[in-house]
Amino acid sequence: MDAPSERLHKVMARAGVASRRVSEKMILAGRVSVNGQVVDTPGLLVHPQEDRISVDGVEISSPVHVYYALHKPVGYISTARDDRQRPKVTDLVPRHPRVFPVGRLDRDTSGLLLLTNDGRLTHALTHPRYEVPKVYLVGTRTPLTARMLKTLSGGVMLTDGYAKPDWVELLHNGEVRICIHLGKKRIVRRMFAQIGASVMRLHRESIAQLSLDGLGTSAWRHLRESEVEALYRCSGVSREPGHSGCGQD
Repeated sequence: MDAPSERLHKVMARAGVASRRVSEKMILAGRVSVNGQVVDTPGLLVHPQEDRISVDGVEISSPVHVYYALHKPVGYISTARDDRQRPKVTDLVPRHPRVFPVGRLDRDTSGLLLLTNDGRLTHALTHPRYEVPKVYLVGTRTPLTARMLKTLSGGVMLTDGYAKPDWVELLHNGEVRICIHLGKKRIVRRMFAQIGASVMRLHRESIAQLSLDGLGTSAWRHLRESEVEALYRCSGVSREPGHSGCGQD
């Protein structure tokens, strides 16, 4: 029986290369080849199990999905490509298969970052409608007052909309632990700025039920199968069968 054919940009998106829209632009830019030939038709039908599909010279056809938990250090940017040759989070994990960060932690933020080539899970964990909770530890230049903490807990208005944390906890050392599910750019720093607090240190402790669990700075590990399943359950998105590449429980 012949293998089923799929649209090229959809295959790229499922492989975690980029979204379908961005994948289309990459194809039109001449960055994609099929069986060694550069193509420029986003809707081209391909056979993922048979055709060799490459992006910028790196083969991405039918990858086994891999999932990494990384303790991102300060100074690294959350991207797979950078024309300015700055340190990237992808420099800290295996080069093959190619993976991409799930969402972003800015250069001055440390903590838990997921990297994978599973485009389906990436979309589920970064799209606002799935409301995946993330917990951050925040150190401010000066301690928060009771009034500032109350304002933050009640939510603040940002330039791109209202932002309210799931919960806020003031620690004995003056740091703040905050849980949010919104995925807007630099949202924690902007929320604190809105109440007049300057963030000195920002560290992501967990995503859903997944934590760093003793992982040292710059270190990474494979996610266990149960952890990947838990992330899918948390997002409410079903997992495609046949692509598991996790470590064992």
